[in-house]
Amino acid sequence: MLFIVIYGINFARNKYYLGFYWSREISIFYKEADNSIDWTVVLGVVLMSACKLGGFCLVVITFHFANAAGMNLGIITVIFNFCCITDSIVFYFVFNEKLSKAQLVGSLVMLTGAVFIA
Repeated sequence: MLFIVIYGINFARNKYYLGFYWSREISIFYKEADNSIDWTVVLGVVLMSACKLGGFCLVVITFHFANAAGMNLGIITVIFNFCCITDSIVFYFVFNEKLSKAQLVGSLVMLTGAVFIA
């Protein structure tokens, strides 16, 4: 719902300032060669949104079961914070990506805060 509101505001702002709702020149949804809709990008956006919705539902279910088990819900948040470690390891070996200094410092600060909360 939040993204719908944000995109609605962007559409209204574009119409007010630029005179159109959607610009084909700067849109990622149109092919530059023939100005037709690029359905692979549309499919990617739909699948990404579905995955995010599914992930959000799994987080809600996790909190539900933790509450039913009588766990402190703050512990679940701390466990979720440790995902940056596994993500960093997977992306290093699979995609050969390395953390920048700012990302490393941010992860360490977040993990330090998670340890203090625990």
